[in-house]
Amino acid sequence: MSYDPTIEALITARLKKVNDVQGTFYLPDCNQQDVVDTVNYLHTKFPTVIYETELSYDGLADITYDLSHLPSSK
Repeated sequence: MSYDPTIEALITARLKKVNDVQGTFYLPDCNQQDVVDTVNYLHTKFPTVIYETELSYDGLADITYDLSHLPSSK
C-alpha cells in the first residue's frame, strides 16, 4: 500500500471536471490506504490545493480540495 499513479490520474481527472472551487469527493472503488498515501503525497506537492487525509470511521479516505488558489479557478 503506497502512492499509486493510477489514483493520482483519477484524482487529477476528477479535479478537472469539478464545478465547485472547494469540495470533497471519494474513490470508493480504490484501495483506501493507497488513496490516503496518494492524497497525502499530493498534499506535499500542492499543500494549498489538496488537504491531508486519513481513513474515516466508514473506511473511506476523503479527497478535499481548494482550487481558489489557482489562477484558473472558477
